[in-house]
Amino acid sequence: MREIFVVHKDGSFFAYYNTCPHTGATLEWQENQFLDMDNTLIQCATHDALFIIDTGECIAGPCTGDSLEALPLIIESNQIHLDI
Repeated sequence: MREIFVVHKDGSFFAYYNTCPHTGATLEWQENQFLDMDNTLIQCATHDALFIIDTGECIAGPCTGDSLEALPLIIESNQIHLDI
């Protein structure tokens, strides 16, 4: 079973598999902590790679240009559902 996480930004939600594209390691540096110190980017705890929240694209680190694997979400009646 693969872990996922959801990030909320500017009223939108984004879901990704909890796997760094560089090594396959989980991303969080503490339990349920996926964002950098400024809460503006997703940060990999293993290699400090940084990912854009909206797209999952890596913009710094050993996997620059790669992306996190996104999952489609449906929001209805104030509930978030994975569309898989």
